[in-house]
Amino acid sequence: IFCFSDDELVVIMQNVQVHINVYCALQIGYFKAKKMFFQVDFVDIPAEDLEFVMHHYFHDRKLLSNVISNYEYYAQHKKITKFFGYQSWSKQFLDTLSKQADTIIKRDISPNFIARELIAFLDEIKVVRPAYTPLQIIVSQSLTNERKRICEILNIELNEEKKLILDQLMIYEDSLSKLAALKQDARNFGFKMMFKERQKQDTLEPLYKIAKEILPKLGISKQNIDNYVKLASHYTINKLRRLQHNQSYLYLLCYAFKRHQQINDNLIEALIYHVKNLIRV
Repeated sequence: IFCFSDDELVVIMQNVQVHINVYCALQIGYFKAKKMFFQVDFVDIPAEDLEFVMHHYFHDRKLLSNVISNYEYYAQHKKITKFFGYQSWSKQFLDTLSKQADTIIKRDISPNFIARELIAFLDEIKVVRPAYTPLQIIVSQSLTNERKRICEILNIELNEEKKLILDQLMIYEDSLSKLAALKQDARNFGFKMMFKERQKQDTLEPLYKIAKEILPKLGISKQNIDNYVKLASHYTINKLRRLQHNQSYLYLLCYAFKRHQQINDNLIEALIYHVKNLIRV
């Protein structure tokens, strides 16, 4: 990152004072690597970075000062962004970035994924990425917007009969809810285990039909369905019941849709296993 072109060296060598040029060289290197700026003191700069720049570009000069004023920092910031064809971050980009986040979240609701995709988008449109806090606010707001969007659709699509079927999963019966029972995986392909799998499939069948009807209308990706399934698996029954109702319904719909498919796969594998055993006999 500290191997500079002739044009980059022209930007670096615009000052008489060595320490300002060295700092500029470091900022250009860091900007090429991270597409952002770091307002750090010389004492916080890694020794190997400083030694490399001094050895390759200022080997016959001495670093007489190590103080960079705010004026010099922002002057370098302006020169470097202009040189690389970037624009500095400002509030005018908030709306653009928020709209992009609302699009990204339909692919994956993971905050880390959204943040990485937003940073890639900023690099694409050549805007210097903002500090952590603005990105955090945008990601948080996009998650809120997505929850609101889905809840509004579920308010329309879920009638009282469908809600009642979903609620049955979260009712305790003999200290074990239906949902908790559905989460338990079969330990083998034995008759008793497969009989229980078949019972689970019967329980899930009406839920699967509801999910198959509603999920396409939510406009969420397969990745997000998997994410909601993980949340449904992670939450206890009590926590699910404490969620805003539509949020718990979303998790349950995704869980029923995916779990129904998994149990079907288990039953098919069991059938194949037993048929092979019969053939061997």
